Amino acid sequence: MTNTRLIRVVTVTVSDTRTPETDESGALLGELLEEAGCSVESHHVVPDEAKAIAELVEASCETGEVNTVILTGGTGIAARDVTIEAVEPLLEKTLPGFGEAFRRLSFDEIGPI
Repeated sequence: MTNTRLIRVVTVTVSDTRTPETDESGALLGELLEEAGCSVESHHVVPDEAKAIAELVEASCETGEVNTVILTGGTGIAARDVTIEAVEPLLEKTLPGFGEAFRRLSFDEIGPI
């Protein structure tokens, strides 16, 4: 049967400490995307290593089987958090201000950490 859902997603958890068995946030992300009508085609856990992150994102995009890659983790300020640096060179277009808006919404919902 052909998947007719419009949004076909690969999800990626970037973490040095999570495994597929302990990745609760990745599992929740997948559940929420499915509930929203997306098709989660695969989920991966990748270490905080720029090359590994970039290669996985590129490979996911090149298959033509998905049109969305969502990453969670590795976006903090610690030295090992390299998701942004790994993905940024792959972007064709950015959305200036989106990060600030997202952080504001998060701050309004959960407050300062």
